[in-house]
Amino acid sequence: MEKSAADVSALAKSLSIERASLLCWSTGVQVGLQLALDRPDLIESMVLIQGTTGEALTCIGQPLCTIPGMPTMMARGLVLAPAVLVGRGYRQAMYSFLLRHGARLESLSRFMLWFFGTDFIFPIGIRYAQDMLHSDSHFTNYCGYAEGLGRHKILQRLPEIKAPALVVTGTPDFVTPARCSYDLAARLGGPAELFDDFSGSHYYILEEPHKLAREMTRFLAQRR
Repeated sequence: MEKSAADVSALAKSLSIERASLLCWSTGVQVGLQLALDRPDLIESMVLIQGTTGEALTCIGQPLCTIPGMPTMMARGLVLAPAVLVGRGYRQAMYSFLLRHGARLESLSRFMLWFFGTDFIFPIGIRYAQDMLHSDSHFTNYCGYAEGLGRHKILQRLPEIKAPALVVTGTPDFVTPARCSYDLAARLGGPAELFDDFSGSHYYILEEPHKLAREMTRFLAQRR
C-alpha cells in the first residue's frame, strides 16, 4: 500500500498537481488513506467507496464480525497459492478453462443472485478470475498484493487524516462489509459523511452510478 501511495504521489508531481480530490474504491481506499497520511498537503478531499480501515483480511467476506482463524487461513493461502498453482501448472489449466467457457459460465451465473439480489457479483467474478490467472507473474503479484492488504495497519492513524471525506457503502456488501465503512467514517480525524445505500453490493459503482454521482457532486460542491 505504501508503494502504491508513493506511485500516486509521484504521478501528481509529474502532472504538477498540488491539490486534488481523491476518489478511491475497494482496494484503492487503503491506498488513498496511506496517501492522505504521507501527503496531507496534496489531499483536498476524499471519496472513499466500500473500503476498509486496513488489515483487509480481517473483514473480507465476513460481514457481521471477524471469523476466528479466517484471516490467518486466507493469509497462508495467499502465500501457498502461487507455489501450488503456478509450480504444478494448475494456473494455466484453470485459465484455459475459464477462457474457453467464460461466456457460458457468465450466462449460467446470471441465474445466481447475490445475497440481497444483485446479479453483478458472479459474472464480474468470472472475468476477475480470468484476469487474475492470466499469467504466472500476474497471479503471483496478485496474491502478493492481496497479502499486503492484510498486513497494512492503518486503523490507529486514521484520526491523523483531517481531509473532508465522503464514505460510501452498500448495506449488502459482503466483500468489504458496511461495518468497515461505518468504522472508517467514525475514526477519520476530519469532517466525514457516511452514505449507506441498501440497494448496493460491492459493485455499487456499477449498480447505482447516477445515485453515486449525485452524492459525489453534492459533496464536492460543498468543498468549493
